[in-house]
Amino acid sequence: LINPTLQDIREYLPRIFASDLLSVDIETGWGQITCIGFAPDQEHSIVIPFMDKRMITRNYWATPEDEVEAIKLVREIMHSPVPKLGQNFAGYDAFWFLKKWKIKPMNLLHDTRLLHHALFPELPKDLEFMGASYTQQGPWKLWGNAGQRDKRDD
Repeated sequence: LINPTLQDIREYLPRIFASDLLSVDIETGWGQITCIGFAPDQEHSIVIPFMDKRMITRNYWATPEDEVEAIKLVREIMHSPVPKLGQNFAGYDAFWFLKKWKIKPMNLLHDTRLLHHALFPELPKDLEFMGASYTQQGPWKLWGNAGQRDKRDD
């Protein structure tokens, strides 16, 4: 689910709260959180957007009140006791939640980057290397970027 309404998010919450392990990932750009993905299992996920470059205002939500409500729903998810998993979550995503929205993520169980580094400290720990090592996908981040490699954000 990639273009949810507030009602879609509310209806998705029971699936999230019933999860044994919730995968969480944020994307950032232009000094803000642009979207957050939640995957309660291997076959289902929801992306909650906050930025839409197709819109003149660049806002996904039609009103500030809708955006505040979406952030409240994200806060409810992040404060829930559901165990959470993320890639570089402790070093990146958690910082953004705290800095931008004053959300303290609860019950972070696994950070795949930290786990990889603990097992193989001599190997690179970036997502591109890990994805190429642990999946059959190869370095997928290059597929649509024609060689663009640097991710910059504040």
